[in-house]
Amino acid sequence: MNEIWELALRFLAVGAFAFGGGGAALPLVERIAVAETHWLTPQEFAVGVGFAYATPGPVLTMAPFIGYRVAGLPGAIVST
Repeated sequence: MNEIWELALRFLAVGAFAFGGGGAALPLVERIAVAETHWLTPQEFAVGVGFAYATPGPVLTMAPFIGYRVAGLPGAIVST
């Protein structure tokens, strides 16, 4: 359950502090998901970004991917 709270707080911070769209928020998401929490490896993050750019819609569709990797379906819902 602790992961759920951390996901919620960190993605709320991304939503609050990242201006300029999904592309502008990617460095912040990378810092959180790769450097600070080690939820993803740099390679996993790169794959997530690639898939996010390949799908229609905003690039931050990778938020549910990160949430799912951390805490399964509840994590994907919370991070979305």
